[in-house]
Amino acid sequence: DLGRINTKEAQIVIGAAVVDDVIGLIILAVVVGIITSGSVSILNILRVSGLAVAFLGGALAIGSLLAPLTLRFVHGLHVRGVLFVFAFAFCLIMAYFSQAVGLAPIVGAFAAGLILSRTDHQEHVASQTRPLADIFVPVFFIMMGAAVNINLFNPFNPANHAALVLALLLFLAAVAGKIVSGYAVFDKLNKLVIGVGMIPRGEVGLIFAAYGLSHQ
Repeated sequence: DLGRINTKEAQIVIGAAVVDDVIGLIILAVVVGIITSGSVSILNILRVSGLAVAFLGGALAIGSLLAPLTLRFVHGLHVRGVLFVFAFAFCLIMAYFSQAVGLAPIVGAFAAGLILSRTDHQEHVASQTRPLADIFVPVFFIMMGAAVNINLFNPFNPANHAALVLALLLFLAAVAGKIVSGYAVFDKLNKLVIGVGMIPRGEVGLIFAAYGLSHQ
């Protein structure tokens, strides 16, 4: 909203966020693989980790070659909303393939987003899909909030004290760790801005939580 997305600080935050999401997706894939197989072993963890990395890497490599050609053809059809339909269908197809190989659907959907963001039609696709996000993103956050038992946040209930103290410590550690991470940047930039920009992370973590809740 402030037009600062193209600054070096913002690009560092976005790059770190993407890496963070990729690592989180691999961890999610490992957890889902353990739940599916019902066993915890180093071999199983390595297998699922390798599968997740191979899927993401393969999807990005192949998609980066095919997506621009496909988008160019689709855009040439001159049909209203065709780019939106293609992007949405591509997301669902990638999610299906991800689930078919034993990974969480979000891994494929995330790969689809990365592929489309690297094409020449990225801005056009984003502008057409933004209204859909404006509707369903708030709905997602409302659903996640509705699933929270607010009684657990009652500080006057002694049974909640241990969980509240742990949550507070985790919150302070997360904030402090992200601010400190900004000072790890070697360039002469506004390091505090980078650190503060990393604080509001967690929307993908909420997706992980929703996925786990639906499979408990």
